[in-house]
Amino acid sequence: MAKVQRFLEDFHRLKGIDITTCQAALKASALTLDILPHLSVTRVTELTGLQEGHAIKLQVFGKQWAASLEEARLAD
Repeated sequence: MAKVQRFLEDFHRLKGIDITTCQAALKASALTLDILPHLSVTRVTELTGLQEGHAIKLQVFGKQWAASLEEARLAD
């Protein structure tokens, strides 16, 4: 779960939106970063308490963040 924590910390640092306290809710729902963009915005807001616009930012950021990890993995 360290990856989710790092993701939430990066989201806070880069986007200024702090949802680091939502790690347990994401874990309890077995959500991984690669599927986060596939959730409905409504579900993301339910899990995180984010406003709709911030939930969309989280999904976009999650997709970009996961892609950058995959690129780094493939480069190794």
